[in-house]
Amino acid sequence: MTARFPLRAAGCLAFLALLTFIAGCGGKDRQDRTATADVATGDAGQATADTAPAIDDNSLKPIESASTLVNPDGEFIATWPSGCARIRTRAVPSSAGDGRDAVVRAECYRDGDTSRGCSVSVWFERPDGSPLAIEDVTTAIARGIGDRRLQIVRQTPVIRDGMEGVLALCREEGGARCAWYEGYLHRGRMLVVTAWSEDDALFEDPEIRDFFRSVTLTY
Repeated sequence: MTARFPLRAAGCLAFLALLTFIAGCGGKDRQDRTATADVATGDAGQATADTAPAIDDNSLKPIESASTLVNPDGEFIATWPSGCARIRTRAVPSSAGDGRDAVVRAECYRDGDTSRGCSVSVWFERPDGSPLAIEDVTTAIARGIGDRRLQIVRQTPVIRDGMEGVLALCREEGGARCAWYEGYLHRGRMLVVTAWSEDDALFEDPEIRDFFRSVTLTY
């Protein structure tokens, strides 16, 4: 069953208003699945605190330029920006205990700087095993915005690759910290793509724009 966002008239307005309201209110253990980036925290919709230890793997190679990589656990492809040296994938196991994942998250820091990075998170189900809904996308993005103590400066519905969702650009009040969020519900799964920086030039960075446009689900 394909769940669709209400991108028309009152439904669209209500969805975006809910995102603004939840963001304004502020704000299963994870396990390492593959190691292809540095540990990072604070992404939208993180189910619980990320306490897994860092992996010391000398086989991991820095990515000096933008690179397109397949993530088999999250079932997506993304072109990560240059400076994303090592991309780590983490997973939240399904509560069903059958080896499935509830959430898969890939994340990197740019040039090793924790204040600059990007991530892709795919929810296959809620951690309790129940199906996802539109409100989960709203809550995930709002949680990320609240955790970073940012304010929404622009939000709009977006449609791409057959997916309907929402885009939110956020900035620190009186400061330069910022973040870009896009969230989608597609064929029963939720996708949240995030980039953050201490510099609001993030919104004009062509590699960041390419990163958001490149994320493609493979299932």
